[in-house]
Amino acid sequence: MAEIMRKAQKQLESASGVFSFFGGKEDKYEQAVDLYIQAAASFRVQKQFQQAGQAYEKAAEIRKNNLGQIPDATQALIEAYKSYSAGNDLANASRCLETIVEHYITKGDFRQAANYEDKLGDLYAEGVDPSDPAACQRAITAFRTAADWMRQDNAQALAKKADLKAGDLAAKIGDYDTAIEIYEQAAMVDLNSTVRFTAYKWFNRVIICLLAKDDDVAVNKALGEFMNLDPAFQNSMEFRLLLKLMPVMGEKDLSRFELEFGDGDKNPGAVEVVDPWVRSMLPRLRLICEQEEDLS
Repeated sequence: MAEIMRKAQKQLESASGVFSFFGGKEDKYEQAVDLYIQAAASFRVQKQFQQAGQAYEKAAEIRKNNLGQIPDATQALIEAYKSYSAGNDLANASRCLETIVEHYITKGDFRQAANYEDKLGDLYAEGVDPSDPAACQRAITAFRTAADWMRQDNAQALAKKADLKAGDLAAKIGDYDTAIEIYEQAAMVDLNSTVRFTAYKWFNRVIICLLAKDDDVAVNKALGEFMNLDPAFQNSMEFRLLLKLMPVMGEKDLSRFELEFGDGDKNPGAVEVVDPWVRSMLPRLRLICEQEEDLS
């Protein structure tokens, strides 16, 4: 593979040299590209993903700058992104994705730009530290931008999926207002679909975010609005969970919280929470009760 890379570099230098003016310059660039791509493929087979990404990027650079083959350059960058991503090199993978998105925006292909912007959000969100709001916000912005472009292309289901990823991440970092806005939008979409009952999940998340904000007035107002929007919500598993959770949070009763929502091994009578997102929020709600107890 190292030998192929040397040949590719030699071919590139030959194409750029003085004697290239006598002909064959474009062919030499094409041969250099072929060699870089051949080397990249070999690196990938050997799981040397960093080197594969670099070789694909070199091929992309020649296609763009020397051959004017912008679509082919973008395709090489896509392969570079995949290689870096496979090697868990998130910085280089995201850098490639940013360039790919710019290419599709320039072309006016917002559907493809949205797809790769969504992937960029996934990369930003991967292993993100909730204590780093700036890093989290980059992911949220990417997801919401992708969702906007998807809606413009009438890809409503994909837009909702991207928005919800932003909502979940916003809730994770305590940006409850953004999360609430997104969950309410998702609920309205589902209420106007053939699967109305899926809106209950988003109703539930809105209420829990409001509980996490410790805003009892907003909690009661939202619950009343959701019951009016779909009276069948009151018969749902999500509603029954809220009937258990809301009084506990209203009283900030830590002992009761532990009894109702504590570790099932220690409290056999504890409420079984199915939704992983809800389970992830319970420690935050418990902390509110704990802080209230410390003040009393």
